[in-house]
Amino acid sequence: MATVTGNTKDSALGTYNDLPITAVTTTKLRMDITNPSHDTDNRARLQEIEVHGY
Repeated sequence: MATVTGNTKDSALGTYNDLPITAVTTTKLRMDITNPSHDTDNRARLQEIEVHGY
């Protein structure tokens, strides 16, 4: 699990959150976004997510 609090990153400026997540074996991925944006549109913007499998 990884948590971002007090986010000040702005992908429009080329700044992103790099989250350290320990590798696990699974068949599912869930993202629980509790506060999606800093303004009133309530949208989460995920620029990229990588999941590697075998």
